[in-house]
Parts: sequence; structure tokens; C-alpha cells
Amino acid sequence: MKQIIFCVFFLLNALYSQEVLSNQDAQVYNNLSQSDEVSVYDERDSILNKVELAISSTFSKNDVYVGELFYIDVDIKSNSTTNYNAQIKLNSMSAINVLNKKIQVNAKNGQYSARIYLQAQNINAKLGNLEVLLLRNNDVIANSSIILPRLKIKQIPFDKDYSFVVASDLKISNLKCAEYDNEKIICSFDASAKLANLSTFSLNKVLEQKISNQNNDYENNACSISLLLSKDSKKIVFSYFDLNKNDFILLENNIILDNAQISTQSDINPINKQFDFYLQIAALCFAVLCLLVILIFKRFYFLGIFAFCAIIYGFFGFNFNDNRLLKAGAIISILPIENSTIFYENTIEKKVEVLLEQKEFSKILFDENKIGWVKNEYLK
Repeated sequence: MKQIIFCVFFLLNALYSQEVLSNQDAQVYNNLSQSDEVSVYDERDSILNKVELAISSTFSKNDVYVGELFYIDVDIKSNSTTNYNAQIKLNSMSAINVLNKKIQVNAKNGQYSARIYLQAQNINAKLGNLEVLLLRNNDVIANSSIILPRLKIKQIPFDKDYSFVVASDLKISNLKCAEYDNEKIICSFDASAKLANLSTFSLNKVLEQKISNQNNDYENNACSISLLLSKDSKKIVFSYFDLNKNDFILLENNIILDNAQISTQSDINPINKQFDFYLQIAALCFAVLCLLVILIFKRFYFLGIFAFCAIIYGFFGFNFNDNRLLKAGAIISILPIENSTIFYENTIEKKVEVLLEQKEFSKILFDENKIGWVKNEYLK
């Protein structure tokens, strides 16, 4: 009987201990914190399942001219208040020029916005789709895309003086012109316009042109333009298509040479070189005359000094300018001022001749027949 009671008591005790132990194990399990690795995985898995995007686009215009600047305002809404690294891609486009290649996306409380400036290159231009990616540490958190609507694209009418600029209120200022060499004139001016991309400026009746110092503000675009024209040019004439009037506006400016204010090749152009050559010939002739006087009259020997100097000048000339080295990467402008039109960028180190120094700029002769202004920091 005692043995039976002992066995029953032992079994009850064992069952009670197992139940208590199980409850303790459960409590400990519930209180255990997850490892960092597991928590990161769970969080990322949760984000992938939850972050969703809603994209909307608003066009500045539904119909545009070829070459006209227009923009798309993109709004991106998400169901997360976290700001991720947002990227916008434009895919499957045809004959569309994206002006701001690196699209800046503004983020606030998980909501994103951006403005994209575009130009249609011809009447067959087409928009594709717009894709949005949200990234965290290069991992895609969410992505979505929309198909952009079709645009109505209109052709610009023909105009013989068209400069291939579509804009509002195009103005030019600070026009300066000077002789470039014996056959050409160089002109420089600043241009500004609203809702325009002035980098498309192009004229058919010029020998060469260069656009520099363009800003990235297409709402109020500005740049510097230099033109190389034939010597017989009397005016700078061009037109642009004005968006306010839907018609061409013709701009005319007289060419007034001002060699004192603009640095060109006129300082050593072929005329000047020919003049120097004639001076050297005249010096040699004078030397011969001096020697003949000495030989004929057997006197006036002091003329020998003049003859010697004339012979030296006739064969070698005189050059009192400073020779320096122009560094690779130097930028050469047509005026000794900041933001002047750049007409040459040096790629390799080369010898140049310094003609004049003015504050932090030096006027240099390079490549035998070119003159321009360069900052002193580019010389050594």
C-alpha cells in the first residue's frame, strides 16, 4: 500500500515540475531579444511589403514647338514617412533632349517632387515612361513607373535668320567687336532669355561660334556668345521665335570695332607682321647706305655703329616680351575680366609670349598668331 501511494505521489510531482518548467521556458522565450541579423532581415522584409508609391506628372504645356523648352513636375507619394534616396529615370524616349541630366529630387516626410526640363528635337519626338526608385544603401526599397502622355509637337515656320532659339524676351548686351586678323572680326556679347535653352543658339552666316558661361537656370537662362565673322560684316542679325507673340523677333546690332577693349589677333595680325617685315627691310637698306657712305667718302666712320645695329634688327628683329610657360588646362578668354567669353582651352603645356599684364590677367601670344587673356595662375 505504501509503495502504491509513493508511486502516485512521484508521478504527480513529475507532471507538475514538467508543467512549471514548460511555462518558465515559454516565458524565457518570450523575453529573449532577436539577434541583430534577424531584426534587420525582418525590418527589410517588412519594408518591401509595405512601401508603395503613387506617381503623378503635370506638364507645363500639352503642345510645344520643336526646340521649345517645357517641363514636367513630378510628384511622388509614399505610405512611409522615411526619406529614402529617390531616383527618377526616363525610359524609351525618342528625339527628346533632357536638359537637367542629373534630376534633383526633393524629399519631405516620405513625399518627393522634381522638375524635369525637356526639349523636342523634331515633330516625331516621343515621351516614354517615367520610373521612380527608392533606394537605401543601394538596395531597392520600392519602385514604380507611369507611362507619360503623348505631346502635340508643332514645327517652327521657316525664317532665314532663325537662330534656333525658342524663348520669351531674348535680350543681348555688352556687345564688343574687334579685328581678329586681316580677314575676320570677332564679336562677343551676353544673352539672356526666359524659358529657354540658349545652348542651341546657332547662326549660319558666321565662320565660327562659341557659347560659354551658361547657367543652369532655364527659367532665366543666360550665357556668353562669341562669333567669328568675315571682315566685311556690318551687322549682327538674327531672329528667335518668341513664345509670347508666337512669331519671330528680329534683332539687329551694328558692328562697331573697338580694338582697345577686346583682345584679338589685331595686335599681331598679318598687317602688323608685314609692317615689321618692311621695317626690317628698311633697316637693312639703311645699313647698306651707311656702309656705302663710309666706303665712298672714307669718313663718317661713326655710321658703322648705326649700320651694325640696323643689320642686327634686319635679320633678327627685337623682342622685349617675356616668354613663359602656359599650363595644361589653361582657359584663354577674349577679355581680361571674369566670365569673359572663352575661345580656347589649352590641353598641353606650351611656351607663350606675354605681351601685357593687367592685374591678375596677362595678355599672351600663342600658337604663332593667336592672342588672348589668361589668368596669371596659369603661367609659370
